[in-house]
Amino acid sequence: MKPDIRIRHTKENIRKSFFTLLSQKEFCQITVTDSEYTDRVVLRAMVPAAQKEALEKEVERSGCGTYSIFGVRALEAGYEQCGPWLDELIAYVGDNYRYLRDFMARHFPGAFVPPMEGTYLAWVDLSCLGLGAQERARFLEDEAQLYLSHGVPFGAPGFERFNLACPRSVLAAALDRLLCAAQKRGLAR
Repeated sequence: MKPDIRIRHTKENIRKSFFTLLSQKEFCQITVTDSEYTDRVVLRAMVPAAQKEALEKEVERSGCGTYSIFGVRALEAGYEQCGPWLDELIAYVGDNYRYLRDFMARHFPGAFVPPMEGTYLAWVDLSCLGLGAQERARFLEDEAQLYLSHGVPFGAPGFERFNLACPRSVLAAALDRLLCAAQKRGLAR
């Protein structure tokens, strides 16, 4: 069976892209960034290594691919030498989750913070504030100075997504801004 691999590359969706390919046993990682000058990842995927040759041909045909020896070495180092760092990171993000959960329970008892599911992003149901989606977004951005991912596009109205992969001081400051703005409106303890 011939693999069907097509790269859709348009100026509308990605200004300038490059692909880094790396064989890792039975998988090949594909990373798409928005330019060669930034490491902001637009797309990351794993494909079976059996499709690697077809994928490489499609990348070459598209004219938007390149190998990055730095990316290859960084990924190798990550797999081979970063186990202890990763363990510490997972524990730190877990502590940030507990901090967020406890803060919400103390100051926003109606907020629901579901358990984490293997990520550094935490969803929080803030429908207890009694604000519609657009009003809540304006409140968070204009009054609390928080720019969260709102749940509506994800099919989760009422929810806001917090990034917990940050220093505790950043998370604490963000939650303090939320609390202060909510108290001004009489929405929190």
